[in-house]
Formats: sequence, structure tokens, C-alpha cells
Amino acid sequence: MDWEAKYMEKLDRELNELRQHLNTIEQKITDNLERSMLKVLAANRERHQEYLSLNQRLDAMGGKVDRAIQWTVKFSVGTFIAVTSLMVALAAKFM
Repeated sequence: MDWEAKYMEKLDRELNELRQHLNTIEQKITDNLERSMLKVLAANRERHQEYLSLNQRLDAMGGKVDRAIQWTVKFSVGTFIAVTSLMVALAAKFM
């Protein structure tokens, strides 16, 4: 009977050691996952900031393009009116 009690105690000790070892491994895995998630979240925030910055730059460029198009249209209309006026003036002079 004495050897059975010693064997059971030994099994209990080994099971406790295994549980502690598994808990340690679980904690290490959890810590690694948390660190990885923090890195991913930091990278995600950084990409989001870059995205917002890029959107602002594109909006600013869109405004510049709109002003350039307006200037080009006004310049073209003014040139057309000037050329037409010259043609009318020349036609009136020779008639």
C-alpha cells in the first residue's frame, strides 16, 4: 500500500509540474500574441495616417487642377474672342 501512495504522490507532482509548464507556455504564447497584435495595430495606425495624409494631398491637388482648368478655359475663351474680334475688324475694314 505504501508504494501505491508514493506512486500517486509522484503522479500528482508530475501532473502539477506539467500544469505549471503548460501554464508557462500558455503565458508565453499569450505575451507573443499581444506583442504581435500591438505591432499590427501600430502599423495599421501608421498606414491610416499615411492614407489620411495622401487624401489631403490629393484634395489639395484637385483644387489646383480645378483652378488650372478654370484659368485655361478663361484664357481660351479670351483668345477666341480676341481672334474673332480681329477677324471682324479686318472684315469691316475691307468691306
